[in-house]
Amino acid sequence: MDAPQGSYSGTTPTDFIATAFYAYSTRILRDAAKVIGKYDDIQEYTALLDKIIEQFNYEFVSPSGRLVSPNANCSCSSLDV
Repeated sequence: MDAPQGSYSGTTPTDFIATAFYAYSTRILRDAAKVIGKYDDIQEYTALLDKIIEQFNYEFVSPSGRLVSPNANCSCSSLDV
């Protein structure tokens, strides 16, 4: 684990985790809208997802493509963003 001994909080920034899961949940909503044929919702969630991914990359990925917090949780969480 990446948490210091005796700590319940790891080294992965909470805003990193929140943004990754925001993107993940938005992707689920977009995909659900596709399944049920809600075309306006598809466009809305696609646009939102694109903005989330853009901001995620701006905030958490360096210009050379490295994650700003190089631990296992960040690496795994960013795979779906």
